[in-house]
Amino acid sequence: MKKIQWGIALVLTALVGLVHAATLPGPVVSADWLATNMNEVQVIEVRTDLASYVRNPVFDTDKKTGKKFLVEVGGHIPNSSLLDFKKVRVERLVDGKRIKLLIPEKADFEKLVQTLGVNSDKPIVLVPIGQDMSDIDEALRMYWQFKVYGEDSVAVLDGGIAG
Repeated sequence: MKKIQWGIALVLTALVGLVHAATLPGPVVSADWLATNMNEVQVIEVRTDLASYVRNPVFDTDKKTGKKFLVEVGGHIPNSSLLDFKKVRVERLVDGKRIKLLIPEKADFEKLVQTLGVNSDKPIVLVPIGQDMSDIDEALRMYWQFKVYGEDSVAVLDGGIAG
């Protein structure tokens, strides 16, 4: 009987470990956390500049200090999905008036997310470019849309791809 109890305890401990590994630490995750948990999450890069996903980053060097600094973001996180932010703002008819830049209806949003290969079984990490506030705004709007439509396991990467 003790062997069975120990066996059950080991299985439960392993399951708790799996659940813990797939739990987001909060609405914002660090690059270190993401690197450690890449296999446990789905990464969606939110961009309007789609070409930046495949372009190389551009760096410059400070003439006084000799330190390199990022001028233009390029590249992506391996195995991430690319989301065109322009597709998540739509024109809708509200009380007979056409209003632009609203969130899509739930079915349309779900269809868009499914085309990215997103599943409900893993947490989602949204990655903006991160060079200015408009990039961060795009990821935060996506975060909010996921929340509106019932997805609780979603976070934003602190600093974005630029970080």
